[in-house]
Amino acid sequence: MAIDRYKFGENVYKILKAKGMKQKELADAMGVNKESFSRWMNGTRVPSIPMMLKMADILNVSMDRLTKGMYVEDQKRK
Repeated sequence: MAIDRYKFGENVYKILKAKGMKQKELADAMGVNKESFSRWMNGTRVPSIPMMLKMADILNVSMDRLTKGMYVEDQKRK
């Protein structure tokens, strides 16, 4: 199943907003430049799986939350 590039950026934006975190803070914590991070956020590209795992770890969320916009608990209810 392919990852929706645009939905990914939306999901990350929502998570950052909920956590009161800025995009630059996450990019810095991940060790990526602003251009790469911007491409992920605007849907031009998606990060590699290892980078997604790092992002999920930093944000303390599941990969489902990043890629599908749902919490693991949401998926269990379906």
